[in-house]
Amino acid sequence: LTVPENWGIVIDLTTPFFYQPSSGNLLMDVRNFSGGETSYFDAALTAGDAVSAVYAYTGDGSGSVNSPSGLVNTVGLVTLFEFTIIPEPGTMALFACGIGALTLSLWKRKGTLRKLKR
Repeated sequence: LTVPENWGIVIDLTTPFFYQPSSGNLLMDVRNFSGGETSYFDAALTAGDAVSAVYAYTGDGSGSVNSPSGLVNTVGLVTLFEFTIIPEPGTMALFACGIGALTLSLWKRKGTLRKLKR
């Protein structure tokens, strides 16, 4: 077991997305479109775990980020995801909104009935 290096590569996601763990694993797709060299990502290799990777780089330049196939192994990138939990409204807040909507609906209906009686 090796200790991962400090988090030297930071990828800020500018578009928020919703992830439901019950829907399956989170896929992180890393692509180098420029073909130039980049910093190495820290990775771990643990046989028999649920982590895997597919990569198209072959070492001789014939791999492509757009390849329909690639090499599969059980190396996984050591990745830290920092996230913000979006709180759901509490039961009382939903109840108050429902009562407010019902009151507004009845109030408007009462005003409409008065106009019809005239």
